[in-house]
Amino acid sequence: MASLRPEQYERYKNQLSLPAMSEQAQLKLLGGSALILGLDGTGLSVARHLAAAGVGRIGLVEEDNKLATAVYGLSKINPDVAIVAHKLSFDTHSADGVMGDYDVVIDSLSDWQSKLLASDVAMHLNKPLVHGGLFGFSCQVFTMLPGRSACLRCALPLVGLEDVPMEKLNADFAPTVEVASAMQSSAAIRLIGGLGGIGGATLIQFDALTLETSAVRELSARPDCPDCRRNP
Repeated sequence: MASLRPEQYERYKNQLSLPAMSEQAQLKLLGGSALILGLDGTGLSVARHLAAAGVGRIGLVEEDNKLATAVYGLSKINPDVAIVAHKLSFDTHSADGVMGDYDVVIDSLSDWQSKLLASDVAMHLNKPLVHGGLFGFSCQVFTMLPGRSACLRCALPLVGLEDVPMEKLNADFAPTVEVASAMQSSAAIRLIGGLGGIGGATLIQFDALTLETSAVRELSARPDCPDCRRNP
């Protein structure tokens, strides 16, 4: 059975001291992978959290020149982690190919039609998708598990978003971005490391003005949706 090297015990000693953590969970993280769609919004912050936790391979999808700077900075966080750059436009032509090679996909996209595309492809590929949505002072996070939870298209109307916004808001509130990125990172680490319950089927909303958090539970796969029931 594989074990951590002495320098890795030292690197992750604080994390390993947590009650739910173990050496085997850390090894799962080191052998796991996550793909982050988009570096705006929560993307870069999520990447930092995952790199510090020791997720072994982190892919970044972005189409502009900020990608090289992000890869350079993230590569310095943890020598155990490989940062993979995917400089491309996330669309129907690229989605399947780039998402298929990772254990978990994190949605940090700013365009809501692209978010729905990520949901469709994740269901098709049987990949967990950790969705994040930013609305100025508010945010939401939803862990979509194919065959267990509703797809994003079905979940959004159930939380009052009958029509998703077609345009990104002009600005995000930085503390809200950090709250959302922390929730997305935690969900991804839990899934890859096998920590706690499998989760999913719950959408969490947070309002930074009121400091209120709410959860919409039992967003289960719908039998009349071909995407929800694709992987029973």
